[in-house]
Amino acid sequence: MNSIVWIWLIFTLIFAGLSCFHFIQSSKKIAPFKLTEKTPGGTIKFFGKDKDESLNEFIGSVNSFVDDLNKSNSKQNRIAGVGYIFASLVSIFSMVMVIKGKT
Repeated sequence: MNSIVWIWLIFTLIFAGLSCFHFIQSSKKIAPFKLTEKTPGGTIKFFGKDKDESLNEFIGSVNSFVDDLNKSNSKQNRIAGVGYIFASLVSIFSMVMVIKGKT
């Protein structure tokens, strides 16, 4: 077998592996932030608001950001996975073209 066929086969395997990697990564998510139970105590105010109200607003903002980040990462990894599938198919096609050209 021609050495160029082996090179195309290696590229096919690399692209297929990268595709699998990105599809696996697209399902991974960062967990939302949760506040642990607090101990009873006095009241603390931040900028005129109760500390619990300020913390809940902050936690809501952080969790909204984490949710957006999870969606973005998932979409980017799925797009990359599809791109690597196409690259793998092109490698297979090129390998077949080389083989057909030699026979």
